[in-house]
Amino acid sequence: MHVAPSRRAQHRLIGAVGVALTAGLLAIPLRPAPAAAGGNCKPVWKCSVSSGGNSTSTSSSSSTTSSATSSSTTSSTTTTTTTSTTSTTSTATATSTSSTTSSSSTAAGSTAFSTVGELANASGQDAYLGSTGGYQWIVLQEGEYGDIPAIKAANPNTRVLAYEDAAVTEGPNSCQYDNHPSAGVSYCYANTNHPEWFLTDSGGNRLVYSDFPSDYAMDIGNSAYQQAWESNVATILKRDGWDGVFMDDVNTYPGHGLNGRVARYSDVQYGQAMVSFVNNVAPALRSAGLATVGNVAADPWNSTQESLAEQMAGTVGGFFREFWQRWGAGTAVFTDSMWSATLAQMENVQARGAFYLANTYGSMTETGVMAYVRASWLLGWNGQQGGASFWDAGATAPWNSAWTVSVGTPSGARTAVGVGWERSFSGGVALVDPSSTTSQTFPVSGTWKASDGSTVSGSITLGPGTGTVLTPA
Repeated sequence: MHVAPSRRAQHRLIGAVGVALTAGLLAIPLRPAPAAAGGNCKPVWKCSVSSGGNSTSTSSSSSTTSSATSSSTTSSTTTTTTTSTTSTTSTATATSTSSTTSSSSTAAGSTAFSTVGELANASGQDAYLGSTGGYQWIVLQEGEYGDIPAIKAANPNTRVLAYEDAAVTEGPNSCQYDNHPSAGVSYCYANTNHPEWFLTDSGGNRLVYSDFPSDYAMDIGNSAYQQAWESNVATILKRDGWDGVFMDDVNTYPGHGLNGRVARYSDVQYGQAMVSFVNNVAPALRSAGLATVGNVAADPWNSTQESLAEQMAGTVGGFFREFWQRWGAGTAVFTDSMWSATLAQMENVQARGAFYLANTYGSMTETGVMAYVRASWLLGWNGQQGGASFWDAGATAPWNSAWTVSVGTPSGARTAVGVGWERSFSGGVALVDPSSTTSQTFPVSGTWKASDGSTVSGSITLGPGTGTVLTPA
């Protein structure tokens, strides 16, 4: 997603999962689709981090996920009937196999910063921001800098990021928007002065993204391109009052139909070139006083991609995972090894210095999925500011307590309870059953309120692929 609001709508890779798996399009970050892209275009695209009035901390980690076929869409079932289970989990961070949630030991409270976010960089999507005071981050198109004063008036601590694509330039028709671009290097400038910056196939033809045919792939490993990208973005964003940049297409492989087609790089070499881009550009931008977040495409279950992602984790600033615990709206949630791998990515990235931002696509009726992805994020969060979870519902304000609930800071590590996981916070408890087949009962002490609003005491049973966040009743 990377277009100026007046020229095209932003787009996510929702619905492209099957094609993506075979064409190298999956797990590529948020991108804007051409205006004529039909159903793949949405006029609503937000990228901000918020946590409901008071939010917990913001640091993120990701987990590794396995193949794209195993998942569950069942919404969480919460009951006060105790049911025993005998399955076990094998995640590396498990510290116990049973525990009792006690409301008396959890002091209600939240941190001074938000831990939820929202993406709003599609054409016209800023009209659906709603009340912005609860967000830590908001991502818009650079041409929407006029929205910044109102956002800051609602909450001066909200950080507003401008969308800029790292890996492409947008074609000759984009040159009229060079004063407020969606990519760091102008097509007209590169075409006239640096044609060597355009990536080509073995026949010397310039490469364009198959899903975005007006986007020309650029040589992200070229040091002169990196310097020009950083300088242009720093100048424009500082001029227009932005807090930082959201770098799209920070891909550990070419993707977008270009896998195996780039003459200059093998797919792995392309990922190495992207590591070079991030390691050189992101620190320079932060030295200029700008925050940096990269939409990193790296399948957590792919060891090569994951290694490349971890090589940039120490410099990228914010590590954005576009497909957190599911592929797209209406698809099954990640369970079993996919869930574990995705959470492991989060934790590995955080351990290397990045904060983790996790986005999920869905409708406003999928409150069970909202609870599952929020609770999963809370299990992996390291408690530091910067990290956040997101829910992208398209052309509607996405706020819902099922995914924005704040529970303060972590009281300890996540622990295994049968096939499930739990983690206590200063103001609540996150519970997840990531099994695709087995329900899990969690004993609780005291009275709690679950994500669906029900009152829980004695115990709570979660169905396969569900989660909830408990707060004191």
